[in-house]
Amino acid sequence: MVVHRKRYRAGRSAGVWGLLAAGLAVACLMATGLAAAEKSAAADLVALAPEGSWGVLVLDVPRIMALSPVQTMKQQGAELPPELDKIEAAAFFLLPMEPPLDDYDAPLWCGIVKLAPGGADLIKGRFADMVEFEVDGVTAYEGGDAMFALVDDSTLVLGGDEDALTSAIRACRRGDATDAEPELLQGLDPSAADAVYGSVMLPASVEELLGAVDLEDAPQWALGIKGGALAVAMGEVFKIRGVVWLASADDAEQMVREAQEGIEKAKAELNEQIRAEPMLALVMQPLFAILDKLQFSAEGAEFRAGIELSQGEFTSVWGIVAMPLMFMRGHAEFEPDVGATGDKANLHNIGLGIAMWCVDHDDEYPPNLEVLVQHGYLDGEGVFLDPGDWEPVERGEQGYAYSYDYAGPIPIDAPSGLIMCCTRKGVYEEGRHVLYVDQVVDWVTEEELHRPAGARGMSLAECYQWMVDNWEGELSDDDDARLRKFYEIED
Repeated sequence: MVVHRKRYRAGRSAGVWGLLAAGLAVACLMATGLAAAEKSAAADLVALAPEGSWGVLVLDVPRIMALSPVQTMKQQGAELPPELDKIEAAAFFLLPMEPPLDDYDAPLWCGIVKLAPGGADLIKGRFADMVEFEVDGVTAYEGGDAMFALVDDSTLVLGGDEDALTSAIRACRRGDATDAEPELLQGLDPSAADAVYGSVMLPASVEELLGAVDLEDAPQWALGIKGGALAVAMGEVFKIRGVVWLASADDAEQMVREAQEGIEKAKAELNEQIRAEPMLALVMQPLFAILDKLQFSAEGAEFRAGIELSQGEFTSVWGIVAMPLMFMRGHAEFEPDVGATGDKANLHNIGLGIAMWCVDHDDEYPPNLEVLVQHGYLDGEGVFLDPGDWEPVERGEQGYAYSYDYAGPIPIDAPSGLIMCCTRKGVYEEGRHVLYVDQVVDWVTEEELHRPAGARGMSLAECYQWMVDNWEGELSDDDDARLRKFYEIED
């Protein structure tokens, strides 16, 4: 076993809390037993864990790169490192550290990356400006806060220091011919659908590991943490699950109670923000839905938590995260290029443009979609075109071509499941993408759109009826005709 040299920084605990945040706090949000299934190709890397490893995080990079938000970023011109397309899987390990952890600047770690054909050549280009040296008979490079080495044409190793890099190199040479499965694997049983998974098995008690760190205010369950595991499946649905191993069943029950109290506190804080700025309700609605979906339970001395999100819900949360960045970039750069995004991405971004308009216009919805382009909330009319629509409809003063229909101004207190925009009927035979008031974008079949309680609890007819019943003031003939047309109400 490589004994790692300590990097001292007396009187500081930032490294400790960063380690706990990375290794355990995430696991506290996850859940269910990690069910056995067909193994992911990335799982092979876990068997290469350096001796003494007490934590691992595995990334199925191709699956992550295929996510719609990542693809949208690429379509918008985001410059992602080209090497990412040449990575098949990556695993990062926490290496042996002598307590107390407060003596270290940061966790000791290394990584093993499996490369696709051609990946090594791209990686070598990155080494050109780095300091070259030799470690354990392998040419290595130092750049930034990490060291790198190519063990062979398909394996890149990296580490936070020379000792860590040596551990990774020796692990690759050793292969998976270990006498016993590493302890950290006990909590891992990922399926082929899991794009991210990991485990932490604490090598000592929390009090021993944290040393001089003040634990007086720490909850009892935190002192009994033994480790945790997590897994994130990415596909038609996003399933996040994990477990935290504690000292007792009482600790697990207490952790559940505090987790539930934390959710209620988060909701209360969101409501306070909405009361101060009512228009935030439109943007924040998906967060309430996410908080409501979080599930916590205790099974013996195990704390479990989990959540399952649809593609639309995940995209909505991504939009909330990305919105501040879009504001900083300015309205002019808000939208992707014409024809470069899909139907779903277009609708999602139209929804964000509508939300920003409402923020700037006293909680009133835009009269039509073209004003979002005219006033800089969307970057060009190309966003109104679905690449699969061969016969878009021209409308409005500017004569823009549209693949989408918009309900027009609606009450600001409309329910989250009310449909406000959708792909034009006929573009697709089986159904349409629908934009809801809470910014969720989902695929809905024609049958669901017209069946009572079919599309997220509200059919087109039920959306229209809600509008009629809740319209502020008298509903004019023009407004009624507009709503009847959008919600497909026959006279």
